[in-house]
Parts: sequence; C-alpha cells; structure tokens
Amino acid sequence: MTEVRRFILLFLDSKTTHRKVQRLTTTVSEDLAAQRVEIVRKYFRMVDAGDPGLLDLDTDDVEIFFPKFGHGRGREDMSEFARRLWIGLGSIEHDIEGLDIMVSGDRVAVEGRECGTLADGTAWPDGQVSTGRFCNVFAFRGTLISSVHIYADPDIASAHAEKVRQLHRGVVKRRPSASPTETCKARTARP
Repeated sequence: MTEVRRFILLFLDSKTTHRKVQRLTTTVSEDLAAQRVEIVRKYFRMVDAGDPGLLDLDTDDVEIFFPKFGHGRGREDMSEFARRLWIGLGSIEHDIEGLDIMVSGDRVAVEGRECGTLADGTAWPDGQVSTGRFCNVFAFRGTLISSVHIYADPDIASAHAEKVRQLHRGVVKRRPSASPTETCKARTARP
C-alpha cells in the first residue's frame, strides 16, 4: 500500500470516528438537556405545592436572584427567599404546559405565566396591569440547579398604586377576589 493511500484511509477512518464521537456527544447533550427541562418542570410543580423538597433540586451553593429580594447564595438563602415570598401568598400556580423553555448549554431559560391569590384572597394577576408573566433563567451543574434568576414584577396584584399610575397606559379597574372555579389559565389568557 502506498503512503498516500495509507494516509487517505487513515484520514477517512478518523473522519468516521469523529462523526461517531460527534453523534454520541450530541445524543448525550440532548439527553442531558431533556433531563434539565424535566427538572425545570418539576421545579415549578414543587413551587406551586410549596414543597420544601425543592431544595433537593439545587446545588449546596445555589444562587438566587429575585427583584426586591436581591441576590442570595446557598440553600439557606433559597429557603429564606421562599419563606418571605409565601408570607403574602395564599396560592401560586404556574401554567406548566404553556411554558416556553429554551436550552443553551448549561442554561435553561423559561418564559411563562403564573397566577394565584394573595394571603387576603385577592386574585392575581389582575389581567390589566399585572399579567402574570415571568422569566426564569436556570444554570445547571449536571442535573442540579446551580442558579435561578427570576424576572417578574414582585407587585403581582398591582397594589403599588403610585408606580401603576406612573407607568400604566390605561384605566385600571380593581379585580375581585378569585373565584374558586376560575383557573390560572383563564386569568392569564393571552389577549
């Protein structure tokens, strides 16, 4: 076999091996991405249930960001955030089936809608100023959440009247307490 022919055969064999490795890497990446998407869905189900097991989805040094809470690090800060959030909430429900989930490397970005009631029974969102929209950006280490940045208006019931008057472009009517039969989906339906 000539040297040129041997080189060509080795080159072609290395290309085939590279494609096999590339396919294997893609499959592993797709499997990990699918696992992470399912973990994110589980995260929202656990938040809705007020399940303290939620912390088991996180790394020990998990980072949290939420407007008005600021940044925190570690499971203790994550737990403190949840405790403070639930002080004013009666219920929370995420439209899990309607989540728009995007995966890029170790990050999972989620846009969605949420609704619920305040501790006093006031339904949110009001459907006028507050629409229940949110965006969470998760970072992962393996299959554990290492960071979650939550971008949502903490004034979920549009109670910050001064800021609503300053920024809102329409007439605001107060919404009555939630009907037990009214679903989150109905309150956050897209116009």
